[in-house]
Amino acid sequence: MNTNIMSILEELRKIINDEISLYALDLVLNDAMQYIEMHPNALDYPYLQAEVDCIYKIKFVLDKRGKFHKTNLCGDRFQDFFLMTCHGIEDKRMRDMLANMLLWCLEDEPELIELLVKVGLMTVSDINQINSREEHMNTSPSNSSHIWRPSEMRLNGDCSDESMTNYIAKVQDERTKLPNHELVQNAIYAFLGIPGTYLLKNGKTNRMSLNEETAAQLSRAQCGMLMRFSELGYYHDCLVQHSTQNSGANALGTLGLAFICQLKLLLNRYHGEVAQLQDVHSSNRQKLSDVYAKFGDCCWTNEKPHQLKLLTLLAWSVGPLRQLQLLNKIATHCHWHKGGALVSRVCEFLYNGDPILDEVSGKLMRACCAPLMHMISTWMIDGRVEDVDNEFFIESLVEIDNNRLWYDKIQLRPHMLPSFISKQLAEKILKTGKNVLFMRKICGMTNHTVKHPEQLRDIIENRFFEIFSKPHNADWVLAIENCYAESSKQVLDIMVGPHKLIGHLQGMRRYLLLGQGDFVNIFIEKIKDELDKVGSNVYSYNLCSMLDAALRGANAHHDDPEIMEHLDVVVRTPYPGDFGWDVISLLYSVPGPVSMVLEPVMPQYKTLFKPLWRMKYMEFILGRNVWKEQTRNAKALWAIHDEISAATYKLHLFTAEIMHFVHEILYHVLFEVIECNWTALVKRLKKASDLDEILDLHAKFLDIVSIRSFAKSSQATRCCLETVYISIMHLDSTQQLFYNDCFMEIAARKHMEDSIAESERAGRFGVTTEMMTQRLEERKLFKKKVSMFRDTLDSLAINYRDAIGAFLLELNSSSDTYLRMFGTRLDFNEFYKKKDINLCKPLTFELMRLSSVMGDHKSRTAGRFSIRHNATLADF
Repeated sequence: MNTNIMSILEELRKIINDEISLYALDLVLNDAMQYIEMHPNALDYPYLQAEVDCIYKIKFVLDKRGKFHKTNLCGDRFQDFFLMTCHGIEDKRMRDMLANMLLWCLEDEPELIELLVKVGLMTVSDINQINSREEHMNTSPSNSSHIWRPSEMRLNGDCSDESMTNYIAKVQDERTKLPNHELVQNAIYAFLGIPGTYLLKNGKTNRMSLNEETAAQLSRAQCGMLMRFSELGYYHDCLVQHSTQNSGANALGTLGLAFICQLKLLLNRYHGEVAQLQDVHSSNRQKLSDVYAKFGDCCWTNEKPHQLKLLTLLAWSVGPLRQLQLLNKIATHCHWHKGGALVSRVCEFLYNGDPILDEVSGKLMRACCAPLMHMISTWMIDGRVEDVDNEFFIESLVEIDNNRLWYDKIQLRPHMLPSFISKQLAEKILKTGKNVLFMRKICGMTNHTVKHPEQLRDIIENRFFEIFSKPHNADWVLAIENCYAESSKQVLDIMVGPHKLIGHLQGMRRYLLLGQGDFVNIFIEKIKDELDKVGSNVYSYNLCSMLDAALRGANAHHDDPEIMEHLDVVVRTPYPGDFGWDVISLLYSVPGPVSMVLEPVMPQYKTLFKPLWRMKYMEFILGRNVWKEQTRNAKALWAIHDEISAATYKLHLFTAEIMHFVHEILYHVLFEVIECNWTALVKRLKKASDLDEILDLHAKFLDIVSIRSFAKSSQATRCCLETVYISIMHLDSTQQLFYNDCFMEIAARKHMEDSIAESERAGRFGVTTEMMTQRLEERKLFKKKVSMFRDTLDSLAINYRDAIGAFLLELNSSSDTYLRMFGTRLDFNEFYKKKDINLCKPLTFELMRLSSVMGDHKSRTAGRFSIRHNATLADF
């Protein structure tokens, strides 16, 4: 037996028997501690009791021995010395070994063992466990030189071998039952994901598993309950990760921070509940210690305080486990989402029939919606986008200037739109803030806000949780609609009133769409000399005075002077072969806020002006050049009427045919399309409730005009019209050459008659043979030119009629009812239908019916009168 441990225990025995001073106890404890540090395996035994249990028993024994020897406070003094000796020792096993060694030396005294069994601090199972410990130490040869065996330490020789054997058997039998408080403490650790004596943690999976070395002491039920408790720790660790910023597993943005804060709040409440359990457990252990110290020889088990048990913890863990599971499921579902998308993800868990899930998701929903509602309130009332992390469903594009504020600067983010806000409602929210921003930035009303926002503020600040409730709260929708209607009315009143939006629309219709007919005719008449010039010789400063004169001469001078001030004439950059007609155009410049809202449609006006201006050009050629020349020259050329009557007859018929087409198409475009649709537009504008509705109606008006005026027609239709226009210009030039030849022939004949008359007055009577021969040749040449003119007219007529036939075929195949009716009116007497076999076939409309089943590109909304884009008659 080691002499050091023998001396330590001998001194301890003397202190217990009051043979030496109690103050020597600290020296004995220090010697015991040094021995443990030098020989850490001396007490290598798996059934060590906890330090606190050993201290309680030693303290009780010393107090009782002090009573026997008339010594007071022996146990308290021992506890103070023991705590001073172990101060700063963090190794729990070393402290347990020291306490067990000191307890075992007391257990080796029979009278003390009898006392411990009497008061209930030791049972038969404890004695049996001592025997088991003895056997374990005897079978450990590697540590035999440093193992302390209590059976070899006979502090008092009154204990026989037989009594020691019974004692050890009882102690071993009792210690096979683990203390309840140790299991409870490990269970509380497991609630927070902290490993303990019986549970180990896997660093990779973050899951807990049983410790094989210590779990052998546990029953199957205890192992199952500990593993169930470990589930709380696992979900707790997952939520800690989800609620940690920059962990890579959390939500993002301001709404994500609110989501994380709510998770932390729920975790803190969970921590508080676990802390209450720990407090109850610690309090019970303290009460147990007090009971040990209070009762003496009498039994204290009746006064034993109520202790936490695993079944109690199991019943308590049902609710928190369900809550942690649901929180982890929601947090995982919201991983890497932000803004409205995050709110939509959380909203998916609402109203599914599970009251716990509904409560948990409702708390998270309220937390996430708080910053979202603040963004909505700031945007709708003040027109400001407070969105640092780009998570609001309305975005303000910084790179776009305020001049594009109405159309491009403010846009919706569809992927950030919460699921409980419909797209129609989101559009109203966007337009409300846009109206406020427009009033501030464009109209100069810097302090403008929405009037009467009290209802909206009350809902957003106090009752925002009703927004995503089911059924949806009508007050929320009503408040948004009221703010939208109020802001829209303010913008509409300003635009229609001081800024004269309707007046500018009327002005563009009159001048850019040629609705002011007298002005157009007067203006063309004044600039007709400029129109025939080469494009490079036309200058805008020469045209400005002509434009002013045309405005004064027409009924336009009765219009608002401010409207006419915005009309101007411009000359585009000429290309080779361009004339005045090609480079001259009218320009209407709108001012201030009106220019912003009308900017997207201004190019459409330019696109419409070009075909209308060209139609007017064709009308001018036919009316002022072709027809006027024919009327004026009919009497002048009467002398050669018999020779040119056949040619002029064809000329008059062909001119009337072309003029009919041009007049019909101008009437169709200027009256049936522009004027009628404008009248309908004005009626709708009077009923409009906001500026966007006016702009939408105006845009639809321009779209209809563009389609029905052939500005946005197919390539085939434009080619047909261009062929007609070329035929008109060729007719003008060919007729001019024909009339020149006619006047030259008349002049030659007049010259011959004058020569004959002069020779008669001179008495020469007659002309020479040379003169007669020359005159005959000239007449033959003239007849040949007349014949060529007739052939040219026939060629022009054929090209023109082919173009008209193709144009009518395009109209009849159109999906627009008005265009089909226009095609019918152009060929009201079926003149072209009889000459064109394609138009004569009754399959023209059958072809359109067949297109619904044969056309691969046909839309279901196109109706029965649409055909394939690449369909021709050859396909059928």
